[in-house]
Amino acid sequence: MTKAWSGDIKPNLPNCPGPGPDSKSVDLKVHWDVQYCKPKEWGLNDLYETKIDAFNCNGCKRHDQDREKVAKGLVQKKIGEHWKINSKSPEGGYGCSNVFVVYGIKLTLKCAIVEQNHEITYEAEVYPPGVGEILWQADPTIKIDKIDGSINKIKIKGLALGTCDLTGTFKIMGQDIGSANGQDSAYYTATCKITVIKCDLRIWNGGSSFDLGPANHNDQTPDEVDEKDEESIGAYILVNCDDDDGYPGDFNKSVTPDMDQEGPIRKEDNLAKLEINAVSYSPQQAIVTLIAPSEDILIKFWRNKDRSQKFDLIEGKKVFDLSIQAHRDLLEDLYIHGLWIEGYAPSWTEKDVTIELRFENKCGNDIQVFTDKVKATIVMLELGAVAYREMGFEGIKELGHTDILYKYFGKCTKDELKKDTNYEVIGSYFDYTKPLSPSIKIENFYNSTNFPNREFWGIFRPGNITYIDRLKILKTARYIENNGGNIKYCGMEVVKYDGDKLDGSNVPEIIDKISNLRCDGLVEIIYELNGINVWGRKVQSGATYNWSILNFTNEHNDPNINITNFNWGFAPTPTILPTLDDDNWKKFLTPATQCGMADKYKGSEWQTTFVKIDWGKTKPKLE
Repeated sequence: MTKAWSGDIKPNLPNCPGPGPDSKSVDLKVHWDVQYCKPKEWGLNDLYETKIDAFNCNGCKRHDQDREKVAKGLVQKKIGEHWKINSKSPEGGYGCSNVFVVYGIKLTLKCAIVEQNHEITYEAEVYPPGVGEILWQADPTIKIDKIDGSINKIKIKGLALGTCDLTGTFKIMGQDIGSANGQDSAYYTATCKITVIKCDLRIWNGGSSFDLGPANHNDQTPDEVDEKDEESIGAYILVNCDDDDGYPGDFNKSVTPDMDQEGPIRKEDNLAKLEINAVSYSPQQAIVTLIAPSEDILIKFWRNKDRSQKFDLIEGKKVFDLSIQAHRDLLEDLYIHGLWIEGYAPSWTEKDVTIELRFENKCGNDIQVFTDKVKATIVMLELGAVAYREMGFEGIKELGHTDILYKYFGKCTKDELKKDTNYEVIGSYFDYTKPLSPSIKIENFYNSTNFPNREFWGIFRPGNITYIDRLKILKTARYIENNGGNIKYCGMEVVKYDGDKLDGSNVPEIIDKISNLRCDGLVEIIYELNGINVWGRKVQSGATYNWSILNFTNEHNDPNINITNFNWGFAPTPTILPTLDDDNWKKFLTPATQCGMADKYKGSEWQTTFVKIDWGKTKPKLE
């Protein structure tokens, strides 16, 4: 039924293939998207007035009498019928027995790209539309599913990376009018290439260890974010404000946050890995773009885990033209080794960092676009800030108790960062069963926030604290943890020391003089040794305050707190609770006045730099 060009029939329909090896032809024994009609001289009605082209029966028996006059008819653009010789037509008369060849079936397939493990709707072009069926074939690189009710549309799912042939055979069946069982069919086969690619970002949570030197106290392996959570939860990355290559015990060495240093960082462990996969089997005409927030606002990109070889984006984009080999090579290297994300400033809200990979492929006039996105939250741990709650002793609980948020031991995930049990605090604690025992202890932060029957007041610090300030605070706290084993508690004064004056040439010399510390005294010492004012008594002749506990020790130590039935050296009598005789204590340094919770005389008698931070132990607050 596929025949060479013959007769006067010319396939000038726009969608029909022309003569030659790409043409398929069928005869009029079947229902086609053409119809031949009686010659015009037979008397046509309006149904046949729409002309497409003429055909010539080339002298069939019916037309032997006058070929020139009646041998030509009209071809119309609708399914038509061929009548066998001696069979009646619907209009009467007899049909021609000669076989007429009409060109009118075509299938066009366009090359396409599908993403691995994803699905696209693929549409073939067929002529005539609305009839016949397509038989599809492809290798296991892709999966094909037909769409109910559609002749030319299918679902294609990418299974394996690579390129395969997609073959479609367009088939139309026809019915011979003169025979109940006689069927003819026409076929047109076309093939195209389907390429399965990856447009995929994979992201890991950042490292969770906040270190003051190469010794890693929190050796947790960061987890990859599950693909289903890449946008709904995202990755969590710490602001890289620790000092992984610092010197925690050497106070002659300055502290520098890792994110502010030049060159690679020894033992750097806070960056988060980002893997980019968009080059395998990608066509050369494709464009791949990495899109991220404006550089150096919330995050930075590095080629290496040790924070070496900065990877710059231009106006938040990095474009890879895959027709350029150097671009393909770089994209391949990023897939193998990954990029590394550094947290540079805390997020304002969760998941406010979006990183997008965009893959664009142009095929003819068509452009296919694939995207993948991951989200991240940049978290600042409020280590070095100070936690306050009511005091444990009934009767004087409003004086308060304080600890310094000191260490984090969990992983860098949302659920772990939210848990109080993953944090530790350092404080000075009074053990009335052993009143002369060492007071400096490391406790779980949960004991502060969930002390039985006591209100937790929150976390406080100066509003303008810097990352360097924070490192100095933690470094000094580390020295006290390691070297303050002989420091005992004191109840009325905030600090006691050996010698006439609390001074020295450096931090260790001053701390080594201290014999006793109250909990709020520990905060004053650690902060004000590093030049960070906390609490100061007002100078009555003006509007200034005597801030530093080193220079104004007596003003901080003023013990005018009147308590009945309590001796700091002994356990309180269970049946006789201590009581505060008046509110005169609110004029002096206590944990409650240090943080400003008891503020009756704030500004008139004393001042504090501490403010409550609404977000708590992490910024942003994790809901």
